Amino acid sequence: MSNQDLPTETDDHSACETAQVELGVRFLDDTPHHVRGAAVPALKRLGLTSKEACEAVRLHNIKLAGGADAPS
Repeated sequence: MSNQDLPTETDDHSACETAQVELGVRFLDDTPHHVRGAAVPALKRLGLTSKEACEAVRLHNIKLAGGADAPS
C-alpha cells in the first residue's frame, strides 16, 4: 500500500458534514441542557462518533452566536 492509498487528514470541518452531525445539532437545539446533560456524552449516546459530536457542538455554538457559518 502506497501513501497515495492512505486517507489524508484535514482540518476542513466540512469533511464531517453528515446526517449524524445534523441530527446532533437538532438534538442540541431541541433538548435543554438540564435534560440532556453534557453535550458530547449525550450525542455519543445517540450514536455519533466523538468527531461527529464535537462537530455538532461546534456548529451549535456558531448557530447560538449568530455566525455566518451556522447551518439553517
